[in-house]
Amino acid sequence: MKEYPAYNLTMLDEKNKKTSVVFCVPGNSFSPGFFASWTKLLHFMHLNPDVIEPHYINYYSPNIYNLRNQMLGGKSNGGKFQTPCEEDYKLDYIFLIDSDMVFDPMQVFRMLYKMEKYKLDAMIAPYYMGDGKTLTVIKDDSEKTLTEKGQFIYFSFQELQTIGKLNENMADVANGGFGFACIAARCFDKIEYPWFEPMKYESPELSGFFNDDISFFKKFKHAGFNLACDTSIMIGHDKTVTL
Repeated sequence: MKEYPAYNLTMLDEKNKKTSVVFCVPGNSFSPGFFASWTKLLHFMHLNPDVIEPHYINYYSPNIYNLRNQMLGGKSNGGKFQTPCEEDYKLDYIFLIDSDMVFDPMQVFRMLYKMEKYKLDAMIAPYYMGDGKTLTVIKDDSEKTLTEKGQFIYFSFQELQTIGKLNENMADVANGGFGFACIAARCFDKIEYPWFEPMKYESPELSGFFNDDISFFKKFKHAGFNLACDTSIMIGHDKTVTL
């Protein structure tokens, strides 16, 4: 196993308290790449015990929206506005990691560092979809674009790199994937419950529902929050290829 040296995260340490982070991993099966990455992350946090206060939640449900709400302790009778995991612990950040992501511990801490330093609402990391060509980072998620083109407009890797070079390796984005995402817990207090629910789109040409991550970030931005992308990292995505 790779040995990680003790890492001084100044922006996290200087608050004189540990940053409370809950890692949410949905599903009941895990790819080999994810398992190796998760093991390295646990080892990294063991070597750096004074930086963050980690919590872990794993949950499975065939209903993705129910799954995500239940992971954060949402209750159907809890009212319109709820605080994630309120009965268990006070959180600073919610870190969503899909069970087929391949990553390095430093990528997790780098995102937490930027969230803390720049007081961001949410940050995602780029990774490719199953086609191996399209990044899960959206430039234009408008219904007008969806109607005219039949799909959203996605950033290319080169576009993100160009923007990032001018902006501390970050880019403001319209929408993106939940595979590797960090969200400030404070934001959920201003988002109506259920936090995760399908959002419908309808026009003379198209009718349907956005998927869970796109629906949430649309709701998230409607509540007045911003979404950033860390352009300095690229997350791996384990997928099966049939030849």
